[in-house]
Amino acid sequence: MPKYTTPPSLGIFSDFEVHIFLKNLILLRDKALISILWLTGARIQEVLNLTKEDILIDEDYLKIRLQTLKKRRKENENKFMITYRNLEFERDSNNIVMKECINNIIEYYNSIAEGKLFKISQRWAREIINRVTTETIQKRLAAHHFRHSRFTYLAEKNIPINILLHLKGSSDLRSIVPYLQAKHIRIKF
Repeated sequence: MPKYTTPPSLGIFSDFEVHIFLKNLILLRDKALISILWLTGARIQEVLNLTKEDILIDEDYLKIRLQTLKKRRKENENKFMITYRNLEFERDSNNIVMKECINNIIEYYNSIAEGKLFKISQRWAREIINRVTTETIQKRLAAHHFRHSRFTYLAEKNIPINILLHLKGSSDLRSIVPYLQAKHIRIKF
């Protein structure tokens, strides 16, 4: 299980911040990268390995097929990993940021040739993320903050645990514990 050296809550952000990130990006490629990171909660390398064949667009849904690339140090922990996960996002979502992300992905998808979606290195992708987060919210965030923020956001929205596990690419309940943060509750007597 992950060992956090700094409290993960320091880097939690919401739809509002993602909307700000997207508005401050110029390149459609960068908007699509941030959009996929936010919608899927995928690891950066999983997103960078996506090809056009991993995306399916129809009238109602945007479908993304992700390969889980996390490797565990202990072989017996790999049994909890889901090799591939298929995610579907309603194109006609009521969530404005979700709709914005979907539109960015579709527009970018339609603008590129066959092959890999993102022909950039992991280092360059991290630079894009660092630049946009530093310029907009004055915090230097890593790609993993998108993953952590997304799963924390979904947990707060009471998404069922089995769905969170599938989105995360795991079947081990312990893997989602870091995303289930206690909320501050004021009790009156």
